[in-house]
Formats: sequence, C-alpha cells, structure tokens
Amino acid sequence: IEEEYFLADAASRGAVRKVPPAFIDDAQKAFPDEVQREMLQSQIEVATAICTTMAEARSALARLRSGLADIAGRHGLLLLASGTHPSAIWSRQRVTEAARYDRLMQELQMIGSRNQG
Repeated sequence: IEEEYFLADAASRGAVRKVPPAFIDDAQKAFPDEVQREMLQSQIEVATAICTTMAEARSALARLRSGLADIAGRHGLLLLASGTHPSAIWSRQRVTEAARYDRLMQELQMIGSRNQG
C-alpha cells in the first residue's frame, strides 16, 4: 500500500517549500524500506510490505502514520494525508531534485507544474 503525505509547518500550517534534510534522514532511519521522497519537496511517500490481511494493512499504516507524525513533530512539522495541500500555492512549490522528477517535469511541463498544488 502506498500513501503520500504533505508536510506542513506546525506553527503556520502552511506547506513547507523545502523539507529539512534531518527530517528525511530520521524518517528513512526509522523506516528504511518504507519511506521515500516524493515529487514535491513538501511531500513524502510510504509503501508498506505486502499485506495479506486487512489487519496487517491496518497495523502497517497505523505504524507508519503515527511514527512519521512523531518524527515530523520533532522537526516542527505536521503530517497531512491529503491529495493536495489546501492552502499551498502551486507555483511556489519546489520539485525534489532527482533525475526521475526532472524528466517528468520536462516531459509533462504544464501538467507537471500544476500537479504541484
């Protein structure tokens, strides 16, 4: 199961433009096979191991959600389970630096840019 989360500043509730590297490091140390960067720097993705029952799925997602929320809180961030950040301005979001995302933005151009908000 894959889920993507937005990261917001805990004080302002606004989308962060750049996620602190220490947050990413802590999240990947806590969940090395389950957490990865997403296209926008204000997002993070989790992917569970294969679940064979609903109970396994529920447990895996609860562990990831609560664990990441705790880590985010230690870095002054909030975790949002949302398709888009409700108040983010798409033109101000930053793409994560990775060849895959550079290629997507080059190929999709306007569509890729609008995916940011």
